[in-house]
Amino acid sequence: MKPKMSEILIGITYRKAFRILDDVGSIFDELLYGKDSFTPEYFPQIEYNGFQKVLKNNDTGNYLSMSADGVVYNHHVEDKENDAITAMVERVNKIIVPRILEQYRLAISRIGIVFSFEVDKESIDRFKSKYFKDGVDVRAFRFSISDGTISAAMEKNTKDYTNMIFTISQEEDHFKVAFDYQQYFIPNKASWDDCRPSNFFANAQKALKEKLLDELESKAS
Repeated sequence: MKPKMSEILIGITYRKAFRILDDVGSIFDELLYGKDSFTPEYFPQIEYNGFQKVLKNNDTGNYLSMSADGVVYNHHVEDKENDAITAMVERVNKIIVPRILEQYRLAISRIGIVFSFEVDKESIDRFKSKYFKDGVDVRAFRFSISDGTISAAMEKNTKDYTNMIFTISQEEDHFKVAFDYQQYFIPNKASWDDCRPSNFFANAQKALKEKLLDELESKAS
């Protein structure tokens, strides 16, 4: 069975700014009703959980969660995978970044994107053979790989680094695999453009293919 992408999540962590929470009502108005915005149909529910403010859709599972130090946007994939990724990145750039990051001039410490897939046991066994010894139970497993070379090549005089997290869980007769690609910025980046988001998303998709999908989809030897 070809791995089926089920969800994409993009998270941005920034320097804590409590003033955002004071303006959450006007921010949500802009996110839902402003030019180049989401729509009330896309996010029909609003939920306030203490310092966590959420736009969500209980039917689709889509949500946008905002706090004093980060924003997380999750989309349930129903259309073509590449189209879904492109649409999410575009929404981040056109909707979320101007109304939150740029409006409040937030210094960014991390960007992350998580791709979640439903896969069968045969695919998991192939993936397991690359990273683990025989006999390792990966029905509920999480491991990470750090890489400072990409960041060092992109930006001198920084301690930026990339982290990749693999999470595997079993759900009845299939497995769920999540690939979390994260870029940490040390020191923080002053703006979204300074984070080179186009490079980040391109590198994330390249790593997804090379580190996960190629292994899941490879033919048994």
